Amino acid sequence: MKVPIKLRRGEPGIAVLGIVLILVIVGGALLPVLLYFMNTASQAGQIVERKTKEYYSANSGIEAAQWRIKTNGKLPAWLDAASWDESVYGKTYENYTLSSADPINDNSVYYLIGAKWVLENLEAPNLTQKRDPASNILVAGSYQGSGSISGRGKYEIIIMYDGTAGSLGIKRIGCWLPAGFEYVPGSSSLEKVQYPVKPYYCVPQVTPFRGGHTITWDYATPVSYDLFDPPGSQRKITFEYTPNQITQGEFNWVKTSNTTGLNYLAWNTDLKVFEVKSTATSPTGQTTNVTAYTTKKEFQKFGASMEGDYFASGNTLMRNSNPYQDNSRDRLYEETWATVSGIPTNANVEKILLYWSGWKCKPWDVRGYSQAQLDALPESKNVHKVKLTIEASGAPTFSAVVTASQKQGASDPEDAGGAAHGWSYSCIADVTDLVMNHFEGTSFMGNGKYTVGHWDTGSRSSSRRYELYEWNDSHSHESISTYTRYPLGSPMDGRQRSSGNEDDGNEDEWAYSAWSVVIIYTSPTTKGHQIYIFDDFHYVTRNVTVPITISGFLTPELAAGEEAARYTHFVGEGDEYDYWSHSYTDSVSVNGYALSDADNPANDVCNSQSRIPPVSGTLVDGIDIDTFSIANGIVQPNDTEAQVNFRTGTEVLNIVYVILSFRSNISTGGILIYDLK
Repeated sequence: MKVPIKLRRGEPGIAVLGIVLILVIVGGALLPVLLYFMNTASQAGQIVERKTKEYYSANSGIEAAQWRIKTNGKLPAWLDAASWDESVYGKTYENYTLSSADPINDNSVYYLIGAKWVLENLEAPNLTQKRDPASNILVAGSYQGSGSISGRGKYEIIIMYDGTAGSLGIKRIGCWLPAGFEYVPGSSSLEKVQYPVKPYYCVPQVTPFRGGHTITWDYATPVSYDLFDPPGSQRKITFEYTPNQITQGEFNWVKTSNTTGLNYLAWNTDLKVFEVKSTATSPTGQTTNVTAYTTKKEFQKFGASMEGDYFASGNTLMRNSNPYQDNSRDRLYEETWATVSGIPTNANVEKILLYWSGWKCKPWDVRGYSQAQLDALPESKNVHKVKLTIEASGAPTFSAVVTASQKQGASDPEDAGGAAHGWSYSCIADVTDLVMNHFEGTSFMGNGKYTVGHWDTGSRSSSRRYELYEWNDSHSHESISTYTRYPLGSPMDGRQRSSGNEDDGNEDEWAYSAWSVVIIYTSPTTKGHQIYIFDDFHYVTRNVTVPITISGFLTPELAAGEEAARYTHFVGEGDEYDYWSHSYTDSVSVNGYALSDADNPANDVCNSQSRIPPVSGTLVDGIDIDTFSIANGIVQPNDTEAQVNFRTGTEVLNIVYVILSFRSNISTGGILIYDLK
């Protein structure tokens, strides 16, 4: 049975039906428009996806560049130089391409790496200095720990000027702090209110720059470098900042009144800024470009520093015929040798320095000699020459008579102001060119067998009367091999007279003769290493403490570990103990810290014993070439001096050289500025 439904005008059903009909009509009209926008959104999504892929592709070039900058040996020599100058900043970029065999997101990627001057857009160089580092000024800075209030860090800027270019006026001192760090107003040592007011008093300007801030102390009238505090070899400026964290990528600079000279601008040259440009190109030829800046901090050279690492070895040319009596030496050898090994196969030899030193009994009394007369003695006695032989694998043997380029003599009294006791000497020869020219075209990088001996040898005669023995590692079955007229050391006391022969009289505790070779080399593994050699000859008499201030170096922020800072000395005439009292009487300290190790006790460091190859595992008597760690607080970052104290008791010492070696932290910063196009 069907029930009819009747709709009357004004009832709800009619209203609903009307709305449905209207929506159908309007929807039909809107559908093409909606479909159009859906297609546009899809295209936009595809564009975003493509550009994202191109961005990641371009960013892969930035990451590859950072890997090159961080990794030793992956940059060309001009970008990997120890310091950058105008010749580096004037070069074009190095161009690299990521492997086309495995394109990134179907895009080809190439990137460029170039050098950017740290003061770009901050200072304008003058025509004389250009962007070369200052010749006589050094600027450094470092984190110094917590500030005066919790949450603050303390920072120190150091300025060093050697005074050789005359009076120096300071116009600006600046520091840039990276993003996230804020200068604490009123915290700098230059704006402390003191009465009378210091000439360097200045309130700094703080200005946004490169995402961080610059802090600059400007002087309308230049202030003399000498008027800044503290007096001494360096000037220090301190300030505080927040938060109390170690900064990374900060730099400091000084502008002077030397507008026409080579010291107009100085900056901490240990910080290098790299500009990196990366381009990703899609298969259709569309490109995405990224420009970024990153930093690398190594070390900055100062004074006589050399880049690289070193190997020091050598041997004695004199020891006693009785192996159980170590304090007197009467047996003189024709030659002795030492093995140099462990220098990396990819190393470059930078320096080969040869040292030899000995004691002479003729003339016996030189106490009234001037230093010039003492320095003339080695040549007058013909000990300024030695024979050097180098045997290296796969290369012809090198052999030559070497003449010293530097000769130093010293009077050797028994005590301060005491009786005469002959003289001692030190000779130095830089044989780098001589040796490397011989080994040119071979794989020689410093490793080999080094033999040093007397240059004038032959059969016995009235003039050639001094016996030379043939060396034996075990000190057994040694026989006379030849004779010389110019012994490199006196085997006896010469009866304590200025005339006569050097092999007459009694054995003498002062007697010694020894040599050392120092090879300085660079390789990818030596980045961040710097070396200072101090080879002023010193004679230290008995019962004294001689302080030797070693200056002219700059300690970087040290890497971790015992090897971060090393000390090596070559000392002649050290004894295992005093022969008469059988007591131990000498010590060496650096900045108050006594040096010692298993072979060299603190109360007998210069015991004339060293582990010299090829006598593996055996202490060789007659020479001190000893190396100690001076890390872990013995030297501090930004130190420019070290106090080395040699204390003697009843023996004497001859200090031929001291080597300081530092390994700095090599830190690569993140991206400072990122520009996407």
